[in-house]
Amino acid sequence: MNVLEELDGIVAGKLAVLKTFIALIRLESKLAGLSVYPLLLNICLLLIVLMTVWATGTLLLGYSFFLICHNVLIAIGIVFLLNLAVVFGLFKYLSSNLRQMSFEKTRQYLLQREGGKDDQ
Repeated sequence: MNVLEELDGIVAGKLAVLKTFIALIRLESKLAGLSVYPLLLNICLLLIVLMTVWATGTLLLGYSFFLICHNVLIAIGIVFLLNLAVVFGLFKYLSSNLRQMSFEKTRQYLLQREGGKDDQ
């Protein structure tokens, strides 16, 4: 009977691992579905903002800086730095959205739940 009990324990342990793995896949796929829409929206907004900033802001700022300093190279440099700052801010926002898709909290929750079952 001892062998049957141990075999039953092994099978029950393997089934618990399989159930936990399936729960992990379900939770991560649900989180991925919730995170895809903001990511696509952010990418579209990034493209729209980059096009409008480049088309209108660059021309207006470049011309105004040229009128102020009477030097084309300085005006181009200032406008380039301003556009670079906007792009940096948008990429920082995009990276924060990508970090939210890493599902660290889901894995941590499931590992804590598994740890609690082993202790009991």
